Amino acid sequence: MKKLLVGLLITILLLGITGTTAYGCYTLSGKLAAQANSKYHIPNVNDLDYASDLNGNIDNGIFISGDLLVDVKDNLKLGGGIGFSSLNRLQDLDDNSFLKLGHIPIYMTARYEIPLENGPQFYLIGKIGYSFLLANIESIDNIDIDNIDLKGGLYYEIGAGLTFREIFFVESTFSANWGSLTNNSSMRSTSARTVEVKTSAINLGFGVNLDL
Repeated sequence: MKKLLVGLLITILLLGITGTTAYGCYTLSGKLAAQANSKYHIPNVNDLDYASDLNGNIDNGIFISGDLLVDVKDNLKLGGGIGFSSLNRLQDLDDNSFLKLGHIPIYMTARYEIPLENGPQFYLIGKIGYSFLLANIESIDNIDIDNIDLKGGLYYEIGAGLTFREIFFVESTFSANWGSLTNNSSMRSTSARTVEVKTSAINLGFGVNLDL
């Protein structure tokens, strides 16, 4: 929770600094997206009795986010935001393991709008920040699940979208985030073991822009 509050304060500070040089037009953007083609990668899992790296699919989920953007020059908006990914089950694990992962990213956003003469307006969007890892662990082979610490890591999202009537938008992005699970009490050893986790997804969403 402490890290979450610090991240929010940093985001607010960045928005305030950006706003001092802006044209003065703020936009609040909210999005709801379906996550498809989600993948995970867990390297160096020999300690868990797997022969090699783990790669597999993740159940489809949802992702919601809110961004506060400000015009800094023609067609370019900068800002920041926060999101939430639902906890989704990792597939292709062994029969003794059940694990769901999600994340809460806090990030900076850049959106570049490409003017078109008529119809929907096209834009490119990119986000980068820190993602807090979430997990629902019922069982992992060879792991005492009561002694697992979670740590977040890098988060990024890139994609494009279409804006209709300057209010509604549809968007397609690719996102990836990193984190780790540290087992402080292995069933085979009292030493701590850390497993790095990378997840990625295709996000297909829609949302609303509100000028403030």
